[in-house]
Amino acid sequence: MAALAVSDERALALGRATFALDAVLSSYAQVLFSKSRWVGALLMAATAMVPRMFVAGLLGVAVALLSARAIGLSHELIRGGVFGYNALLVALGGAALVQTTPMGAGVVLVAVVGSVLVTAALHSALGYHFGLPSLTLPFLAVFYVLVGVAPLADVPLRSLAVDPFAAQLPELVRSTLQCLGGLFFLPRVDAGLFVATALVCHSRIAAMLGLGAFGVVVALGKHIFVLADPVLATALAANCALVGIGLGGVWFVPSRASFGLALGGVMLCTACTLGMLPWLYQLGLPLVILPFNLTMVLVLYAMRQRMRD
Repeated sequence: MAALAVSDERALALGRATFALDAVLSSYAQVLFSKSRWVGALLMAATAMVPRMFVAGLLGVAVALLSARAIGLSHELIRGGVFGYNALLVALGGAALVQTTPMGAGVVLVAVVGSVLVTAALHSALGYHFGLPSLTLPFLAVFYVLVGVAPLADVPLRSLAVDPFAAQLPELVRSTLQCLGGLFFLPRVDAGLFVATALVCHSRIAAMLGLGAFGVVVALGKHIFVLADPVLATALAANCALVGIGLGGVWFVPSRASFGLALGGVMLCTACTLGMLPWLYQLGLPLVILPFNLTMVLVLYAMRQRMRD
């Protein structure tokens, strides 16, 4: 009986460890629409290029998952990273832009817990009433509040760190890798390499769609003077890459029709970005991935109204 009890305890401990590992790695992988442990591990490694960001991201995910368990949210959704990936982005954004002070850490911690509540609410509301995914709308809602609250709490904001390896590569390669790394607030070549590897491991079609969207932005940049700003061009490319991947190979079966829809989505995302820039500048808010969310919600909901597939 004693041996059986020990065996049961070991099995229980192993089950808990497996659950925690799945939940953490899925939280990272969900950013690229994946559920693979390997993809999650590669994306976690990307954040490790800056130790401060790695610690912040991992702590953010851990706090979010513990909060979700404490509230009593669905174990299946927790394990799938649904409540972790928005918190991950909030933690990384906070670590990248908020000064490291006790007050700054407290503000980011509250934002991470808040992202769990917002994710649960939007996941339920959008899914039940509109049949739409919550995407990273919870992250945007919480992050914009965080950016507004930080100065009021006497916590200054800072700009993203400069990539020390950027000048050593051709411009196109550098821009592509910085764009991919920028998805995790790390516009760096080394972080971008890990994200690119994770994208290829997830799906070669997704990698092709992401690079195709990036190529569209590069082509547009030659004709739209606003995109001469490298920070803006990188942010737009990241948004368009996610739109291309989402429409071309995630929510629709990969085909010539879905690729055409992805191209249209990329153009729409670009138009949304350029149209929102003056308003965001006036409000003092960063672009982050707002165009991606607006474009995906608009296109997905419009496509749900079709009479035939």
